[in-house]
Amino acid sequence: MNSRKFSPKVKEVIAKSRDLAVTMGHDYIGTEHLLLGIIEEKRGLSMRVLASLHVDPDEVRQAIEESVRKGSNGKADLNVGNLPLNKQAEMVLKVTFLEAKMLKSEEIAPEHLMLSILKHKDNPASQALHDFDIDYDVFKAELEYVRQELDIRRTRCRENGYCRRPGSAHHAEEGLPYPLQQTDRHARPGSPGCRYQVSRAV
Repeated sequence: MNSRKFSPKVKEVIAKSRDLAVTMGHDYIGTEHLLLGIIEEKRGLSMRVLASLHVDPDEVRQAIEESVRKGSNGKADLNVGNLPLNKQAEMVLKVTFLEAKMLKSEEIAPEHLMLSILKHKDNPASQALHDFDIDYDVFKAELEYVRQELDIRRTRCRENGYCRRPGSAHHAEEGLPYPLQQTDRHARPGSPGCRYQVSRAV
């Protein structure tokens, strides 16, 4: 039985998605609104991955906003507040636990939501990301790389005592400086994202 629950951050993303849908004058919550909600979480892991792939979240936002001006698309049985989730968003949310399970995470985080969006290629959010050369395999490979880099930096940070001073320059989310510095090319044989430039830890 699935025991994984939405993390507080995912709940915030969903709440922001609803607010954004209302602001945009839409009568539904779709994957495009979920993606916009993820983008609003500016210091989240998903945004670190986009930065590592040299993708500007503002450009993604603009692309989504242009693509959803046509209005409502689809109905659903689930509701968030007074707005229904359309069928695509409903499916994406229902299967996020599978992504969390594959990554051995106890909670469903925004990055799992992003992977679920990308796994369903026919939704507007996935199509918008595809225009920036981001698909499921690319994002997942880069996510694994970024997490490894963050784990290394977290270890170094603790060893040097940087994470012990709240409010210091080194005390960012997850106890790490943000954003990553020094651009370099990395090559991970077989990785779909190896053709991109990423930010490397100094």
